[in-house]
Amino acid sequence: MKRFFGLLILFPLCLPTLRSTARARRDGRLAAALVQIAKTTPGMEAGRSLWNKLDKQTADPKVFTVEGHKYEFHHMTVTNLDDSRYGLALVWVKIPAREYDLAVVDVRRDADIGQTFESIARPDKDIVLMNGGYFLRKDSIDYAPMGLLIADGVPTSKIWPWNSGGVLFVQSENSPIRIVPIKDFQNTTKPFQALQSKPLLVEHSQMGIRTEDHQLANRTTVAICSDGTVLLAGVFADGGATSLYEFAALLKSGKLDKSPIEYALNMDGGPGAHIFIPALHLHFGSNTTNYVPNVIRLRGTRR
Repeated sequence: MKRFFGLLILFPLCLPTLRSTARARRDGRLAAALVQIAKTTPGMEAGRSLWNKLDKQTADPKVFTVEGHKYEFHHMTVTNLDDSRYGLALVWVKIPAREYDLAVVDVRRDADIGQTFESIARPDKDIVLMNGGYFLRKDSIDYAPMGLLIADGVPTSKIWPWNSGGVLFVQSENSPIRIVPIKDFQNTTKPFQALQSKPLLVEHSQMGIRTEDHQLANRTTVAICSDGTVLLAGVFADGGATSLYEFAALLKSGKLDKSPIEYALNMDGGPGAHIFIPALHLHFGSNTTNYVPNVIRLRGTRR
């Protein structure tokens, strides 16, 4: 009887421990379930599905040198003639942290895109050039860039009150690229180079696009990885390459670099999407006449 009453006295004292143990087990099962859900979300499946279509034999990077630094260029294509995505190309340039300078070039030129990029490029100094943000038609004959644009410390276009997207910028010359959501950007910091665009394809290491609209277009992006690596990437195909959802899923898949992408800002797409690598004499995108509001240029830094 005394033993029985002793157990009755001890049982309430044990309840917190028992509850904590049960809660820990439940939380552990919940965490495992969330991990499994993350692995099987439609977005991740979309990224893996497109990646699996790309020919791995075209995956070997080309290494090129600018200002004494080595950079990697990757180019993968869908080569299966029976695949509806035949001819789609995924390209990206991998740029190690602090081995570049960012410049935003205010172009505002309506001409052949390829020729425009070549006229801007400095082959001995430039790693890669890519199209920038959006533009609008001011009147029947003139266009203007949309969103904040700061080139070499000089603002040439005001910030737009978009509720989405972000700003790509550097605080000073030789400082690392940053991408911040537009709601967090403080223009009072007076960046040295800045460009506003939308949407954020990857935000806080999560997909920024949550719905699939199936609207295919050529697309480009600047992405920043957790270790500071910068990726300039694009998808190109006749008739349009990917939707925003599919492009975001591809970036989030972890296939482009071993370091996870934390932020990726989408640039103007469609006929304006263009990437030029001067050292390799390679163009990707349309070479038709099109208005180019601005260009993102990454230059090699001297050792």
